[in-house]
Amino acid sequence: MNDNFYQIMSDIHAGLTGDPKEDLAYLTSAAQEYKDHPLQTEILRAIGRIIAELVPDAEIQKALDKNLKSYDSLLEEVRFNMYQNRYDKALQIIEPVILKVNQSKPFQDDSVSEYHDFSSLLEEILYRSLFNPHKDLRQTPLPLSELFGLYGMILIELQRLKEAEDALHESLRWNPFNALFRFEYIEIFKMKKEYDIFRKLTCESFQYLYERRFLARAYRNLGYYFIENNMFSEASAMYQYSLLFEQSKNAQSELFYIYQEHHPEKELSMEELEELSVDFGFPLQPDESVVKAILVLGHELYKDNRYSGAREVLTIAYELTELKEIQDFIDKIPEMS
Repeated sequence: MNDNFYQIMSDIHAGLTGDPKEDLAYLTSAAQEYKDHPLQTEILRAIGRIIAELVPDAEIQKALDKNLKSYDSLLEEVRFNMYQNRYDKALQIIEPVILKVNQSKPFQDDSVSEYHDFSSLLEEILYRSLFNPHKDLRQTPLPLSELFGLYGMILIELQRLKEAEDALHESLRWNPFNALFRFEYIEIFKMKKEYDIFRKLTCESFQYLYERRFLARAYRNLGYYFIENNMFSEASAMYQYSLLFEQSKNAQSELFYIYQEHHPEKELSMEELEELSVDFGFPLQPDESVVKAILVLGHELYKDNRYSGAREVLTIAYELTELKEIQDFIDKIPEMS
């Protein structure tokens, strides 16, 4: 972060009087003064946040609620049309909003802040653990990850794959932990038969996954990759391994196909499976950093007497690992929130 920025903001803070009307006029004048400064974006945003603090919370919340309700209503209509397979209609609804967002480019990172659209505190903690950001993390008030993610899914259905790839990449920029959109993005390379990229992205996905069903999907992806490379014993091992995380009809049907059509030569031993994971760069368990970050958050919530949140977060850790000691700890958490 820029030391000059902090000095400027310190000077601006020093000029505040505590009188909302006077301070509003003073901050407006300060914004005008720094509008041509090299750090104008950072300074004007920081001044805007101070001004927001002068406005009654009820007024801010009212404005935010109105904006969010508008987006929620739009996305609900988009999802309904997707469910009905009316992708052209869904596109007509969402595309004008996407164009508007692309033109206005709201919430762009600057030298002080970076913006994301996390769906929970857990995802923010995971982001901090994985990327160790040096900027201030700020949550966008708009559901930009879902907006671009749904747009990308619609474009996939309409076979506009390059545009879909761009849209889903943008969705993941706002929230890299949205596993649904991550796998939709990876699916594009499967559709384009770019199987090495498909495998590479699947292997990279493990560091973002904190739900068993998506771990299972990653292993199914690897199973598909091995089928396409005529490695049927390896493919069988991946689909069987995926069943440890989720009982999927897809995995079961793929296993039936492998054994009926290709008669794999052998079942891989655990040692051979471990060698395969090293050779192709994928883990055989949830990412250790993900599990550790979840456990740290769960215990912090517990220490803060936020028992409901602690139970919810630690349950995620237990479902990932099935470690008895985690469940034992959960059982001891008081029922009160």
